[in-house]
Amino acid sequence: MVYKVVNQSSRAVTQAHFAGAQNEAVGLFNYSVPEDAKYLKNVSNIIVNVNISFKMENDINNVKAGENILLVVDKLKNQEGEKDVAGLAYISGNVAAVEASYLNDGNFPALVLHEVGHNFNLEHNNGSGSLMNDHLENSGTGRGGFNLTKNEIKTQFEGAYLNSLKSENGTHCDGDVKSNAKKFRNEYVTK
Repeated sequence: MVYKVVNQSSRAVTQAHFAGAQNEAVGLFNYSVPEDAKYLKNVSNIIVNVNISFKMENDINNVKAGENILLVVDKLKNQEGEKDVAGLAYISGNVAAVEASYLNDGNFPALVLHEVGHNFNLEHNNGSGSLMNDHLENSGTGRGGFNLTKNEIKTQFEGAYLNSLKSENGTHCDGDVKSNAKKFRNEYVTK
């Protein structure tokens, strides 16, 4: 799975900023079917093997069907009841965004993968010590480390599997990635 990184911030963003997230994703999003998810028809022999790569792209319009977009922006709009939002993503979508102010923070790889987790159908899981905790912590690994709980893996598997049935190209979305990214930017990015 390719995430095209589109820098729409005033900061310099390079491929090197995403090396930690790409390395951690290898273990985080690869696993056999969870035992309690085997009730899904014809999935007993499936191994979810998601290879996530991050590639720099200059323009949203250059992103192709089947790819996902990670926007790097200066400021995201705070959501209802929240302040200091560091990242946002569509649940089961193909667009995510992170604030550029976190690029050199030790938590940046966890922030990126947290938002990718939302694209994989994962919601916040507060207090779990999970990557999907909704508060970025001040530790080098943030959000309790690069861990998912057993229930999160099951939810991720079911979401990825069911969404792949809906989509010919296997992306976790409905609709055109460019249109989704532009809509996301208009709704959630501060201008």
